[in-house]
Amino acid sequence: MKKTFTAILLVLFHVIAVSQEQYINSFDDHIFNHKFRVLNIFINIIYDVNSTLNPSANDTVCWSNANQEGVNNEAIPTYLLKLMDTGYVASDTGLITRLYRESSFDSVWIAGDFMVVNVKESRVLAQNIAHEFTLSTIVSAAIEVINSYGFSTIYGHNNIKEYIEINAGNTLSEQGNTKYDTDTSAVGQKKDFVFAQIFIRNITKQYGGLASGSGNGSLKIFESLPKWIQVPNYLLYLKGRGTVQCVGGRDLSQNPTAIFIHEISHSLFGGNDFHTSGGNHRGWTSSLMPFMTIQNGYGLMGAAGSALVCCNGYERWRMHWKHPDAVDYISAMDSTRQTSVMSDIQKSDGNKTFLLRDFLTCGDAVRIKLPYKDREECSNQYIWLENHQVGSNGKLDFLQYANTHSCRPDSVAGIYAYYQIGRDVLSGENNIVNYADERDNLKFIPAEGYFNYQKQEVNSYNMQCVNWENHQYTIVRQTPNPFNGYQDMESQFHPQTDEDTISTSNEYNMWRKVVDNQDIDSIPSIGDSRDMFATYTKLNMASNPGTCNAKTYYNCLDEFNTLNYNHYNPRHNRTTYLTGLSIEMIPQADKDFLVRIRWDDYDITNDAVFTGRIALKERAVLKAGNHIILAQNRTPAQPFRDNTTGYFDTLTIMRCESGSEFIQEPNTSINITENSQLILQSGSSYIAYGNAQINLTKGGLLKIEQGAGVKMHDTVLIQIDSSAIMIVEDSVCFGANAKIIVKPGGKLTVNNATLTSDSLTVLWQGIEVWGTPDAAQYSGNRNITSAQQGEVVLNNAVIKNAVCG
Repeated sequence: MKKTFTAILLVLFHVIAVSQEQYINSFDDHIFNHKFRVLNIFINIIYDVNSTLNPSANDTVCWSNANQEGVNNEAIPTYLLKLMDTGYVASDTGLITRLYRESSFDSVWIAGDFMVVNVKESRVLAQNIAHEFTLSTIVSAAIEVINSYGFSTIYGHNNIKEYIEINAGNTLSEQGNTKYDTDTSAVGQKKDFVFAQIFIRNITKQYGGLASGSGNGSLKIFESLPKWIQVPNYLLYLKGRGTVQCVGGRDLSQNPTAIFIHEISHSLFGGNDFHTSGGNHRGWTSSLMPFMTIQNGYGLMGAAGSALVCCNGYERWRMHWKHPDAVDYISAMDSTRQTSVMSDIQKSDGNKTFLLRDFLTCGDAVRIKLPYKDREECSNQYIWLENHQVGSNGKLDFLQYANTHSCRPDSVAGIYAYYQIGRDVLSGENNIVNYADERDNLKFIPAEGYFNYQKQEVNSYNMQCVNWENHQYTIVRQTPNPFNGYQDMESQFHPQTDEDTISTSNEYNMWRKVVDNQDIDSIPSIGDSRDMFATYTKLNMASNPGTCNAKTYYNCLDEFNTLNYNHYNPRHNRTTYLTGLSIEMIPQADKDFLVRIRWDDYDITNDAVFTGRIALKERAVLKAGNHIILAQNRTPAQPFRDNTTGYFDTLTIMRCESGSEFIQEPNTSINITENSQLILQSGSSYIAYGNAQINLTKGGLLKIEQGAGVKMHDTVLIQIDSSAIMIVEDSVCFGANAKIIVKPGGKLTVNNATLTSDSLTVLWQGIEVWGTPDAAQYSGNRNITSAQQGEVVLNNAVIKNAVCG
């Protein structure tokens, strides 16, 4: 079974109702204005009925057990002033205040005060005739205690007006007066909403409704409350705005990715359809995800799965948060360091060079729109680049738990990169701006790259780090798979050999990672020192990671293994497009990065493995001495086992499309194996130079369609191994000493085409058919080739100017 973090997200946030036709902006402040005050209510349960059910009886480091009911009378957490500032001063001592100020460039400034309410379990059970112990009855009992002992905050902000939004134009009070005038018990009293955060120390999912580290932002929790807080001349309604979370007894001010940050961020970005950056989970089934696995990353919508503890550029862009000196919401410095320039680019903008300063301080970021997709309905894809000068920028910008757990790696400065899938409309109709079926739409791009991984069962071990659980498996890194492989910061599916459908029982987080027989226990699933681009790096179409688009498969697999998917979803993008996009990252002496972006960099300068569905639309040059393998993808890329391949993906097929050009330089090879196919389509061009090889093995197929321009220069070798096939439908010219070898069980078919020399004076070597001299070419059937013989089929075809015709 899968393992999960102790901090679980159970968020059922209700989005503000907006008609589908209404024109909206993603950056509209539905909840928060520039300055906003929050009421934080801390609830400590006194277990006077079932004392053995107290899950935090021994967890009293920062928030002790209570013995007496009351308000602010005992068991007050020690970290409150470190959690949130109580006023609008530039102290930034409170974690919540500081995080949103740094993220928004002071556009969101959250302050507040605290109440600690100690509530007897017996009072909670008396809230209804069924004696239920639930979130609703717990909060109702806490309100009852507040009304009995009097409204009083710890730091003296007892005037209700201070808890109403400060900026002009707020309409929450008007909404409240309209909505609740039917409450006859409130006649003659003014009613106001308040944004309240409720922190419960000691309940469980089974007894209380939430496990420690879990949260709930549902308005239904508050709307179901039969009571309100009474203060002079006011009724303070919790109904309508707020969060509830179970937090345990630990210091909440140490972790900017804790559940309450995630819940507050829902009020900015939207409901559960906006889960992303390590804040997604299987419990929400109303919208699809572009990727089959849950994606960790970093951002304000992250939580237990966050790597860095800060915001990201995508969030700043959606919220229209920018540095005052920036020219736009996505901008960086030009290469001269003199001018802020737009850095949201696409292919038509041409080659560009930017200087990236620290992202948190200056807001610099680059977004690159990728040029191709399967069809117009597919969502656009982008690559984001951000320079996080971790450790020297004085910001909340470090790997989660690195500040509290020595087992976690120290954060490393460098460029952090990720994909954005869709959600690129900021203004318009609600159903477009807040398009639902792109939950978890950010995917991290690690400097380490993408690989095939294998899960291995092992003896139980405990890493003594963060989650403090025993584990019975490791995740072993295997072969590179840049187009389809897994990366550390996503869950992984490892189905059994007898299972034909993906299920959550096959889903695993990476706890212990094994690389070259070395155990890595730093919990790479929430980021490590291999993720960022810290040194000089150049990415292109064939590097790992590369600059190609991500593959998507829209789906929703819930925690009960109910799979929601469309067999044909027009937003699926199942093809990897090879392009001339390259990204060069050059460190500068002051920790800035120079980023050079080209759209005409077609050189493949490394060995590469290509898997899945691939398309070349422009040009590719396999440089001398390098090799490409077309092989079967073994990492699940669809929810069902393919009948042809036996894996959770279809065959690997690479198409060189019309107008494209593929060049093999000397001493290179393309190896087409495991039933993979290379299709040279009509209008494409393929040139191979001296000592280049094309090797077909294990069912590999090379097809040269009519209208494809193909030329094989001197000493080019094509080898067709057992069960492999080469089909030629257009004439091909060969240089001196070039030849085709058809090995036993291999097959060459030439249809209406001529294979000839590229010179009238020099012969090419022709076709060698290997086999056993005394064995028949056919096994009793002309349509079945003997495994002992190679086969050549010429259909209205000619072999000319060859040594072996």
